[in-house]
Amino acid sequence: MTLPFETTSVSVSKSQSAVKKLLIDCGFDRTMEFNDNTGKTIIIAETVNNRNVATFQFQVNIEKILELLSRKRRRTSEQELKEKAYRIAWRALHYQVKSIFDSIQLGIIDIAEGFGANLLLPTKTGTPQRMSDYIKEKLLTGKLTTKSVSDQFLIE
Repeated sequence: MTLPFETTSVSVSKSQSAVKKLLIDCGFDRTMEFNDNTGKTIIIAETVNNRNVATFQFQVNIEKILELLSRKRRRTSEQELKEKAYRIAWRALHYQVKSIFDSIQLGIIDIAEGFGANLLLPTKTGTPQRMSDYIKEKLLTGKLTTKSVSDQFLIE
């Protein structure tokens, strides 16, 4: 079975530029990129409204794609495998953001609906956590209820 985007020849830099441009076109004010120590490349997109900053995080998980590619490995060097993983990861993120952007342009959803799962939330430890990671954690521990979400976010 072929992985999505496995045959892409689009360069990483082209996909990175396209993702950042789409985020700006969606209404974000700025983007930043960095690598964390877990094999993920992180894109931060921020929007500023009256000095209030909302920060959104998008992840490119190279290690996960390398793991999938390694299972099918045929006469491919580690370097070639890693380059392919980067191309696939960035192309996949590009299409994810592009589909949300298209839906925003068509008026089907707004930026909050399209990117809400990527919103960074403050935590007690001081390390921000993505909304989607918070929900996953609560689902896995059985602690996700309407009341707990309401209490957590002070939704009335």
